[in-house]
Amino acid sequence: MNNNGIELKIDNKQLKAALNGFGEAFHASKIKALKAGAMVLKKAAQQGFDSSGISNAPNSLYSDLIRDGIMMSRADEVEDKVKVHIMGTRNTKSGTFRLRFFENGTKDRYQTEVNGKALKKKRFIGKIPDGKYSFFNTAVEGASSNATSTFESVLFSMIDKAWNNT
Repeated sequence: MNNNGIELKIDNKQLKAALNGFGEAFHASKIKALKAGAMVLKKAAQQGFDSSGISNAPNSLYSDLIRDGIMMSRADEVEDKVKVHIMGTRNTKSGTFRLRFFENGTKDRYQTEVNGKALKKKRFIGKIPDGKYSFFNTAVEGASSNATSTFESVLFSMIDKAWNNT
């Protein structure tokens, strides 16, 4: 789980080769199954966020909620994977940017100036302890078996549908 994300990936090389050999209908079934499995992980992470105790107040400037930072990347058709992650890509004032700090924690933060004037002595302004709110990793680990079974069931149903149409 690098970069606070988890990838759902088809690792079986024989299955990949077989699906690629059958054509476009089977390729579409792979992508649909990957997205279904990733959606289960995303919903689990959002439920974990809701129960974590972090305020989800909207940001007035960007009109987004902190939980909007739980994202699902586009399906990578070459590597047959899709990633669910919390590394917000928006502006630093956006709620999505702060989500990674609640998951990973922060180091000690100090204020050295106020209104452009330097302070004689720096002020300690806080720290988020590592693991205090770690909702993402625990929620995703708990839902990974459910996501895999959803992925497999959607994949097999799509393969059956494509097989019967050819």
